[in-house]
Amino acid sequence: MREYSMKSHNRKNHQRWLNAFCRYVNRGIEKDTLWLGRFVVEQKGTAMEWFDDNSGGLLYCLLQFRDKKTGRTALWRANCLEVESWMWYKMNNFIVEDCNVWELEKPYEEVRDYRNVK
Repeated sequence: MREYSMKSHNRKNHQRWLNAFCRYVNRGIEKDTLWLGRFVVEQKGTAMEWFDDNSGGLLYCLLQFRDKKTGRTALWRANCLEVESWMWYKMNNFIVEDCNVWELEKPYEEVRDYRNVK
């Protein structure tokens, strides 16, 4: 996965990076032998901020983490630099703290494939 670059003057380039990064994260969860696609990250909105010196811009986004089994969700507002640095940490917090999977369930005993569940 390539790093986020603020140098582009084309909003589509920033958006393409975010789309690809979300797909990368979702594929990682799909390939995980424990979760098998149970958790996903989805984009709910984006906004672009251009720098005053015309050197580029920064894409801000609203992301939603969703548990396909319980339907629980959590929103996260961030810019793409934060997304690149903090995504796995935020996803882990959603799984462990928001969904309480280790306290309320027994994930190793209840393995189910969620890759084809919408």
